[in-house]
Amino acid sequence: MLECRTLDHPLRSPRRHSLPNDWRVDGRLDGMETFDDVIAAVKRFDRQSDDVLRALLSVSALHQTAGEVIVAALMPLVLARCVGSRGRVDDFLAELAIVIGEERTDGVLRSTTRRLANQLLDRAWGRVRLPLRRAHHPIVVDPQRLHRQLTAVEPDPADVAVDRVVLAAAQRYAMNCRLANPAVDRAWQTAVRLIDVDGRTERERQQLNYARRILRQSMIAGDVG
Repeated sequence: MLECRTLDHPLRSPRRHSLPNDWRVDGRLDGMETFDDVIAAVKRFDRQSDDVLRALLSVSALHQTAGEVIVAALMPLVLARCVGSRGRVDDFLAELAIVIGEERTDGVLRSTTRRLANQLLDRAWGRVRLPLRRAHHPIVVDPQRLHRQLTAVEPDPADVAVDRVVLAAAQRYAMNCRLANPAVDRAWQTAVRLIDVDGRTERERQQLNYARRILRQSMIAGDVG
């Protein structure tokens, strides 16, 4: 694991030394003489910071110092995100080093308007937080109790089938009643016409109540019969 306390050690002595000659061929590093100059440019988090980061990411993957320079430059933001959870600093640095390595070899980050430093940090931070979203221990739950607590429970297919059969039987019975008794048919038509009417008149309310009474009586008579 990459440890925070040892991160700066490899760079401590050479930071003020001149940049390697093969770095100087990249025009994005023009005007920078030492590692300190490069780190200071990355820490500005502006357009030049993006250019310098891309230059470092394009350095040969065999040159590990480039990745260490990026991590050292982003250290202030790493510590800022780990406020209140210092124990995660080392994990964050390790994931950041991996993300930097992936970007240097595969170029996985997409080009956006966001700062490149933030993209690297967000990708690493997401990996650090991912294990915290998972349950570390199995949770014992009563299936019956879980079923009652669900906010949206799908109906049992057997219940749906029974309901459909009962509804179809009721529709057939209502149709037979209407065919056998003209009064029931008139009551049905009245109920259908008035059931959704807003602001019914007194006469319409009386008609609807009468139609309901006729329909209930026909159903009760059919059940008794």
